[in-house]
Amino acid sequence: MTSVAQLADARRLRALLGALLVLALVILGVAGYLRLAADGLDCEPWPLCYGTEETAGAVNATALAGALRVAHRVAATAFALLLALWSALAWRALALRERWVAAALITVAAAFGWVGTPMPSALPWVTLAESLGGVALVAFVLALLGDGDDAPAMTRGQRLAAAGVLAALVLQVTTGVLISVRGAGSACAVACTYLWLPGYAKVFDPFTAGSAIDLVRNTAAGQPLQALHRLGGMLIALAAVGGALAAIKGRRGLRIVAAAAATALLGFAVAAYDGPVIVVVVHALAAALTVGLLVTALVRMRAPAQDR
Repeated sequence: MTSVAQLADARRLRALLGALLVLALVILGVAGYLRLAADGLDCEPWPLCYGTEETAGAVNATALAGALRVAHRVAATAFALLLALWSALAWRALALRERWVAAALITVAAAFGWVGTPMPSALPWVTLAESLGGVALVAFVLALLGDGDDAPAMTRGQRLAAAGVLAALVLQVTTGVLISVRGAGSACAVACTYLWLPGYAKVFDPFTAGSAIDLVRNTAAGQPLQALHRLGGMLIALAAVGGALAAIKGRRGLRIVAAAAATALLGFAVAAYDGPVIVVVVHALAAALTVGLLVTALVRMRAPAQDR
């Protein structure tokens, strides 16, 4: 029988996880805002000011950018300290799967040095690592937090389908980050007609620096990235909605549907209005929450007896 003290301890641990989730969202959101604002996503006159050194310098020199950099460091430090506290208090009570998730969370937090200074680099892999690391923080904390629902069974096929949607969503996040890294945010400001161009594969190389135009030598070089990201977003939204309703019952499935739909709608708004930056940031946070809900479903839901 659970004692009053045990219930109080459980509430405190969940409160710590709730604080970690908020901090992870702040870390991801602030880093994204600083990067996208420096790109000049909704600068004036759009799109002539997009991706220029003058725009980046002007944004980075503002008081807001300075305050956000301080907020990012404070949030990262607080995240590391609270994670250490939660780990010390909760580790013994964790189930095996939860320990694996907690170990992954600690590894990601340590590997990307959220307490330290940023890693400025022109190489795409650095920005990709930082962005996907932020998404992983949100996802792992959300999986540990859970939602208190009963855990209905998922067949092996349903789990594989959910894992497939999760992998596709991570790839979608990757293409979204590459749009920023390759300076392709204004590629479809007038029209988006190219799905493929000769030499386009270069823009996917994370160890090669340069904008899409620099690499492909074509003023429409960023359009394939934009087109693939938009097409992928529509397909993933349909798959996530259909799969969640079919395979993940109850509130978990509805939450995944809501998060995927919100991510897709925000993506459509970004495509229609070329920003603004805050909408793109919220779009990224919604995608991170969708990833987290899928990870939570895979971690928390048990397999039927015949599949064990």
